[in-house]
Amino acid sequence: MMINWQIGLICLVFALVIMAFTRMVSVGSIAAAILFPVLTLFIHTNFIVEANGMKYFVFSVLLAAFVIFNHRENIKRIANGTENKLSFKNTK
Repeated sequence: MMINWQIGLICLVFALVIMAFTRMVSVGSIAAAILFPVLTLFIHTNFIVEANGMKYFVFSVLLAAFVIFNHRENIKRIANGTENKLSFKNTK
């Protein structure tokens, strides 16, 4: 949100939609991380790096790679089918 509130809002809504369909937070986070560099190709304003579009895109790809790298254990669990899912049921 600090880099670009428009991209941040789009990624947040996208992540929430993905989470609602898959019921997995990690899938929503990874999907939003992948979407971020794509959106930087179309929305160029930012508050962290220079206005040069290529530097902004490279920054966004590195940030997305960092997020995906940090989710590597979750990706393994998703592949094995053992990733925890969100549940909104009352467990009393």
